[in-house]
Amino acid sequence: TFMRVDDTDWFAAAERGDVLGLVRVVRAGFREIGAGERGSGRTALMAGAQLGREDTCACVFEMARGVGGAEPMFGHRDGVAKAVCEGTDEKGRNALHYAAMCDVEEKGLEREEELVRTVCRLVALGVPLLCVDHNGETPEMLATRLGNSAVEGALREATLKVG
Repeated sequence: TFMRVDDTDWFAAAERGDVLGLVRVVRAGFREIGAGERGSGRTALMAGAQLGREDTCACVFEMARGVGGAEPMFGHRDGVAKAVCEGTDEKGRNALHYAAMCDVEEKGLEREEELVRTVCRLVALGVPLLCVDHNGETPEMLATRLGNSAVEGALREATLKVG
């Protein structure tokens, strides 16, 4: 059966952390993997990061590279994946800023550990650590201001390694 899909389906799956939903949407013909939501510019990678979902972030990245039934956007796997990782929303925030906004208190210790893994994965994929948003904050600064010590520590450690 034919399934008509659009960016609403893509973002809904990302916001649920629904990896199978993301795959279904791409297999049904959705190709705008790195597109931002209308009005905010938030991407599916950012939605996954804000949920602290390493699997969602990895899925979006792999879809951008053309894995799992997706065609690489613009025909160039690594360039597109890089563009997805380096993307910012309308406030200049990247996926690491969104991870900093994840409400760890609400999600509990297991989710905190997954959030730290998510941050490490995003850094490994090439999401810029020192991206400064329109408020002048890096992801680490935002995590500090919001009291998200798990993300703050992971970002500080990653910054020291890159250093």
